Amino acid sequence: MRAVLDLTEGLRGHNVTCDNLFTSYQLGQQLLKRKITMVGTVQTGALVIVTIEKANPNYGLQSKQRRCGQSRQCNWSIQLQKDDFPLALAIFHKIIDVSSYNVFVIWREINLIWISHKSHKRRVFLEQLGKALVAPLIERRKNVPRTEASAQIVKAFQSARLPDRPDNQSSTSTFKASTRKRCQFCSKEKDNKTNKPCFKCNKYICKGCSLSYCSSCAQ
Repeated sequence: MRAVLDLTEGLRGHNVTCDNLFTSYQLGQQLLKRKITMVGTVQTGALVIVTIEKANPNYGLQSKQRRCGQSRQCNWSIQLQKDDFPLALAIFHKIIDVSSYNVFVIWREINLIWISHKSHKRRVFLEQLGKALVAPLIERRKNVPRTEASAQIVKAFQSARLPDRPDNQSSTSTFKASTRKRCQFCSKEKDNKTNKPCFKCNKYICKGCSLSYCSSCAQ
């Protein structure tokens, strides 16, 4: 109950939808003092209010239409289905799920025409949000992963933020860096093979034809 009261502090004239973990008669009375109504599910067998059969199923329909955010988070969650998961990490993942869903609701209300032709807006939003969160960390990464797939992802992110470099060149150097070709600056008699292209012209160059210098001297 305390969690709901803290989250709704400062609100007036709204409706709160919560799960059976928070639904109680005492919470409803506290919210009514703030001019806030509450719609929530109740555990089976728990008697919160006197049951009165009515022909109008308005309350049931309203509860389904205002589906709780906790139930929606089960569709797209970052939590791993493991019983021996650390409690602190599980709480952290839950915070990310709740925060990402709240941000999605706010973003959807502000940008009404955002991908209006798609039905899976939340999945697209979570994908873009995840890339935006990890992109700065990947760009600052110094060591490239050993696996080929992970290395290509890191190189693609890092090459995308480099100035004065076309997209086609960055993608070419990203996916062809592992291919060994003949050095384009050596004579044909030497036949030196290399897998490192030039940073600027994207031509393959061997160690003997290349020069090493720091980033400050490069500018």
